[in-house]
Amino acid sequence: MLKPEPTSVRLDRYLFSIRYYKSRAQAVEAIDGGKVKVNGEPAKAHKLVKLGDLIQLKRDGRKHELKVLRLLDKRLSAKDVEGAYELTLDPDLSEEARSLVELARRMAAQVPKPKGRPTKKDRRELEKWRDRSDE
Repeated sequence: MLKPEPTSVRLDRYLFSIRYYKSRAQAVEAIDGGKVKVNGEPAKAHKLVKLGDLIQLKRDGRKHELKVLRLLDKRLSAKDVEGAYELTLDPDLSEEARSLVELARRMAAQVPKPKGRPTKKDRRELEKWRDRSDE
């Protein structure tokens, strides 16, 4: 039997279940630290979040806004969480700055990750590159 979707969820539990924080304790710490507001007002961890609420967060020196589209009270896989909220990065930024942030994020995702220790050939190429940048 399917359990009906809740009408409201605790703020700390919601932020944890949408995978915005790795643990509920981290969510509570951010909320108690004043980094989280709901609909423009400071919130406590026990604040009940409803559909359509706007959650403003400060994280990594940036402002984020989440609009609640679906209520979750249990942590799900990242794939299942898609569509539970609408994320806006730093709403005070201009469109141009926002597009630059998005471009930087996409470019960072495309950088190949090193596979262990560099080979002798890799080190030589790196030294050549460093010598050119000193000039």
